[in-house]
Amino acid sequence: MYTQYHISMTRAALHEYFSESALKTIIQANITQDNLSGQIGHPEFHYDDCAFKAGDSYILELRIHIQSAIISGEKIAAWQYFGRLTHASQDYYSHSNYINLWADRRENANKESITAADIVLPSIMEDPCLVSGRFYAPWELITFLPWVGKKLARFFPDDSHARLNKDSPNRSKLFPIVYQAAVLRTIYEYNEVIKLLKPKEQALFRDLVKH
Repeated sequence: MYTQYHISMTRAALHEYFSESALKTIIQANITQDNLSGQIGHPEFHYDDCAFKAGDSYILELRIHIQSAIISGEKIAAWQYFGRLTHASQDYYSHSNYINLWADRRENANKESITAADIVLPSIMEDPCLVSGRFYAPWELITFLPWVGKKLARFFPDDSHARLNKDSPNRSKLFPIVYQAAVLRTIYEYNEVIKLLKPKEQALFRDLVKH
């Protein structure tokens, strides 16, 4: 997903839970995961290449790192881990066909909005039809170029990230639902982390401890 959307989604989901200082660190770690070093050889960072199990393991690992960092009093490290976690969980919806499968199952029901109950449905997450795009590095980076990127994407294979991604409004008509799902998933992941922490640790994580 494009940087501006990662930023706006993360802020929309988390602004009421964190101090501004914490939120800035979380957002910076989120968008840094799209650096070149994070694009090549790390499909789990973005749920690319159908690496769903690896992506899930990555998120679980980061939750534990957050807990350990907070227990050790390393709140900045915890925020950085959480930023990376939010990036992966947001990309799940823009890089896979989860939302396509969700929409197909809605039939005549409302497809204009998605609920928190719809974002982690086992029936879709375990569906053999669930796929995500392969990132053909480094050549596929040209599809991120302004104006011409979308035109160049059509020359890549059907299973490529460029052909399957829903990273912006001009990539897919389903982008508004992808955006909603990613915001809800970010809140979901926040709550999953909070469950691991004691009340005082929660306050430290949110940067709400009075000094």
